[in-house]
Amino acid sequence: METDAGAVGASLAATTPEGAVANGSLGNDELRQLLESLQDVRGGDFSVRLPHDWPALMGKVADCFNDIVAANQRMARQLENVGQVVGREGRIRNRVRLGLADGAWAEMENSVNTLIDDLLWPPGSYPHD
Repeated sequence: METDAGAVGASLAATTPEGAVANGSLGNDELRQLLESLQDVRGGDFSVRLPHDWPALMGKVADCFNDIVAANQRMARQLENVGQVVGREGRIRNRVRLGLADGAWAEMENSVNTLIDDLLWPPGSYPHD
C-alpha cells in the first residue's frame, strides 16, 4: 500500500496541541480514538466504528477502517453461522458467503468452503467422482 508520507506528516503537523482538527488533520483526541478502536479490533471487537464526519484525509482513513472492521464482523458472523448450520444442524449445502470477491477475502471464503467440502466428502467419496 502506498502512502504520501509528506501529506500525512503535513496533516499531522497542522494539529493543534489541544487536539483540534485543522485542515483535515487528526488531533490528539482523534488519534486516541483511532488507537483505542484499533486496540478493540485487535482484541476481537468488530462492533467498533470511527466517526463518519472526520474531515478530508482522516475521513477517508475512518471510512477505510470502518469497511475493514465491517468485513471482519461479517466473516465472524458467517463462520459462526456455518458452524451452527453445517456442523450442528447438518445442513451440508450451506457455505460461507462474505460478499467480498477480492484478494485474501475471497481466498479465505474459498478455503473455509473447501474445508467444509473436504470434511463432508473425503477424497474418493465425492458423489461426482
